[in-house]
Amino acid sequence: MSERQIAILTPEQEALIPVYQEKWQAIALSTEPINRQKAEAAIKAAYGIMGKRAPQIRFCSSPYEASLLKLESEETIVNKMEKERGNIFLRNFVFAIVTGIWQTIRMQQKIQNNPLIKLKSKLEKSALSHLKKIAKSRLPKDMQLAEIAEYFLQLSNDLLENQLDSQNSNSSAESSDVMTSPETVRAMVSQFEQSWWLPKSFIKYWVEGMLAGTVYQKAARVNWLQIEHRLTRELAQQVEEIRSLKRYPCFQPMLGAVTSILLDFCTSVLHLPIENKKWEVFASVVKECGWIFSADDICLVCDRPRSLSLDSENRLHAEGEPAIRFTDGYSVYAHHGVILPEKYGQIYPNKWQAEWLLEENNAELRRVLIQGIGYARICQDLHAVELDSLAEYTLLRIDSNVDVEPIYLLKMTCPSTGYIHAMRVPPNARSAREAIKWVNWGIDPQEFSVQS
Repeated sequence: MSERQIAILTPEQEALIPVYQEKWQAIALSTEPINRQKAEAAIKAAYGIMGKRAPQIRFCSSPYEASLLKLESEETIVNKMEKERGNIFLRNFVFAIVTGIWQTIRMQQKIQNNPLIKLKSKLEKSALSHLKKIAKSRLPKDMQLAEIAEYFLQLSNDLLENQLDSQNSNSSAESSDVMTSPETVRAMVSQFEQSWWLPKSFIKYWVEGMLAGTVYQKAARVNWLQIEHRLTRELAQQVEEIRSLKRYPCFQPMLGAVTSILLDFCTSVLHLPIENKKWEVFASVVKECGWIFSADDICLVCDRPRSLSLDSENRLHAEGEPAIRFTDGYSVYAHHGVILPEKYGQIYPNKWQAEWLLEENNAELRRVLIQGIGYARICQDLHAVELDSLAEYTLLRIDSNVDVEPIYLLKMTCPSTGYIHAMRVPPNARSAREAIKWVNWGIDPQEFSVQS
């Protein structure tokens, strides 16, 4: 590995990132009611600076209320098309395809052209562009191709390690991001080294982008961002025919706060020449507004929640009451970051019933129930009998009237975290080995341990 150490930030500069994270965390997690006059002024300023006419602004008590409202006259077009399509199967089929394609294209156009989202994207690109220039000035001009490829591997592994650390610190948050494995990175480096025809400047440009990305990733390593991810998923599940989340661009304040951390740090610490007026307007939108659903000429501005309860890791958490509550009564229950149905959330964990485990199909909720109820009470309440054990696995049988036949459970204790998981297995699993084999899709425990 090259002995040259290349970094955009000095240790002193990097140590200041948490200061800006704390500053914007206080804004992102605020439960103060929005000032409607200031919120309206911020949105109009954002539209104006992006060359758009000021929209009509309506205020909602929560994202739930906003998601139920219709915004655009475009829906009259869809209704008209639906009335004219007739009852002929072919015309119905063509109508469905054309409407689906049309709505997808329109949604992409709305997102790309939405003034608030466009302003956010423009500022982020500006910051990254300036960071790339710094990276370019830090990369030695005499670096050879193999040395650049080696440094690329170092950067990739650092980014991967940061991703894994972030995921471990926020294990309850779901992520759709595909992380690059070290093996994939090494394969890419090998390709670089073998591709003698590939211009060195091309690979250096790639490395410059990755160096700039490290600054953004360090700024964005905040565990409270999962709150918005969870709330979005919960809204999608609760609203049967959700309109705004699917069909209208949504500006989410916590995502905006993450961008603000980067911009604030870059302008205040690195003194990068980012457009001050646009940054000032964007910061005002993040500070003064909750969620914003917007169309061409109208914005629905949501108020902040009146209560927001978190655990020590900034995950949504409350016992016997909502973790998030809005003024219109819309509430979300959660247990250490896991969203709970109301039937669980409104009851304290020490009063949860062991029988719920037998009815619950969601593995994540089963894990939460097991943690809340406790293994000892589960065995006692369900009269579990230990039949067999193998390493960290135990086969249990529950002889109760909760089902038509005895229930067999495989208790699994995670060696690294100590979490206890339980999964129902077929009654013909007469040993822990057989139960483990069934859980692992027919692979014998010994073979499974070798493969893993």
